[in-house]
Amino acid sequence: MPDLFHEKEIKPQVELHWRKRQGRIIYGEKPTRTAISEVLEYVNKEYSFTSFDAYNAALSLYNVRADRGREDSAMYQNRGLYYRLIDERGQKLGAPIKASAFHLPVTMDRLEEKFQLSQKRVQEAVQILRVNVGWVLHRDHQPYSLSEFSGELRSESIGLIIPAFRQTNPRGWQKRVTNLLDKDAAALQTIRPDDGHGFFYVCWGNNAVVRDTDLGEKLTAAAILKRTGIEKELYRLHQSRIFILSKAQEGILRPDYPDTAEARRLLLRLSPAHNAVVKKQLELRQEQELTQRRSLRMRHGL
Repeated sequence: MPDLFHEKEIKPQVELHWRKRQGRIIYGEKPTRTAISEVLEYVNKEYSFTSFDAYNAALSLYNVRADRGREDSAMYQNRGLYYRLIDERGQKLGAPIKASAFHLPVTMDRLEEKFQLSQKRVQEAVQILRVNVGWVLHRDHQPYSLSEFSGELRSESIGLIIPAFRQTNPRGWQKRVTNLLDKDAAALQTIRPDDGHGFFYVCWGNNAVVRDTDLGEKLTAAAILKRTGIEKELYRLHQSRIFILSKAQEGILRPDYPDTAEARRLLLRLSPAHNAVVKKQLELRQEQELTQRRSLRMRHGL
């Protein structure tokens, strides 16, 4: 799997937050409980979010994940919650710690109170984001990548969080792919309707985390990947055998694979390779333009 660009794409305001918090968490530098506690206190104080997924998106900026377990698990049914550290690739680090172990409002009951209290601020952010994200997409981009998109959003004081970068593959992935390709009836019934989700935006004006679907269907990850041509390019790279994929991943990118949301998550995980390709193209274009300018100066004796 190619290296992720996510850390390099963090908004300068977040980097300022890191300095206030004395730096990014590095596993082993502090006791795990202390490190996670600092992040939880900071995120719950500084950020606004109205869902568990948006909360996790904010935590992912600081290498922390909240986990309720599988929906059929006793922990989930009993509204349990634990936290753990993750690395830059979303891999779990250290032992999980129950939410109740922290003297902070980070249990499910308290988080749901936070979701309600954040409604107004998040709605304010939605209005700002609709205008500014739309403005970014109206510019002329050739070539274009998610890295370029993230950079242009930064210029409008918007952060881009891609959860697929910070999530490991679900259990039974290989079996699930086989079942879906075989049109297993039970497996097909588990597919949720695809609403195009794949991003979270952060409005740095008020630190509100907003799901892409809240901005409307034209500003979801699915719509943006298609509109910018990034999805087409990712599939082209796949067909050119640029990616080294498992059989399960190969199956997910087949045209007949029915879970389009899962296919998009995989494309997002592969997008750093496309970022590198576009970066190289832009560098080559800049070199050619510089060479042309030098040639013109020499021709005119400048």
